[in-house]
Amino acid sequence: MTAIFAMCLKDGAFIAADSLVRLPDGSTRDIQDTPEFSNSKITKVSEQLVLTSSGAVDTDFRLIESLKTNSPFDTVDEIGSEISKLTRRDHQRSLGDEENQQYDREQLDFLVQFGGIDPASGTGFVGNVVTRKTQNRDPYEPFISKEPGWRLAAGTNHDLITTVSDQVASNIKRQQGHIAPDRWASTSISEISKQSDNVSLPAHLVSITQSNGYYFDEYDTPQQKRNTPFDVTI
Repeated sequence: MTAIFAMCLKDGAFIAADSLVRLPDGSTRDIQDTPEFSNSKITKVSEQLVLTSSGAVDTDFRLIESLKTNSPFDTVDEIGSEISKLTRRDHQRSLGDEENQQYDREQLDFLVQFGGIDPASGTGFVGNVVTRKTQNRDPYEPFISKEPGWRLAAGTNHDLITTVSDQVASNIKRQQGHIAPDRWASTSISEISKQSDNVSLPAHLVSITQSNGYYFDEYDTPQQKRNTPFDVTI
């Protein structure tokens, strides 16, 4: 099970993921054993855009390479539209691949989570595209938020991930008065891993902001804390 997290910052975005990769057959593999990921499930697409996803490994690579080829973009809407188009293309291709016919359609669903710096305004944004119909959206319909503090937690076991992440966010806000994105994501991954063998620390954490540029870190424990660009107040 993949667990991914995102938070919109004032001048950029924060994105995090656990360190296990889920394959279409339902098995998992440590990120260290998947060298094509360059040791992280979070990819820097450009100086203004980062991306991660919950879904099939081969689909991630096709989408990311196409995005890199088509970058840069002039507006956030262009980014959302392009990711939507590529997600549809790659999902339909996966459904049609003969080698994937052994899997149920649900096993080939995936979610693309992205975020970064608005090319037009320099403010932050986060968004996602999902391949299945949800209560509020049609398949492949992009959602984008530019509201600082807006957060998302998602993954293979959506109910478990959202429930735990909401509880963790509530506890942190009660204790600190605000939600530090690194503590929220790493603590959530730690708590989820206690209920599922398919999510594991270390947590991979990325921020991309106008003020500090691109920053990557890895937390082996949720208590880990350093003076980093993650130290933001929303």
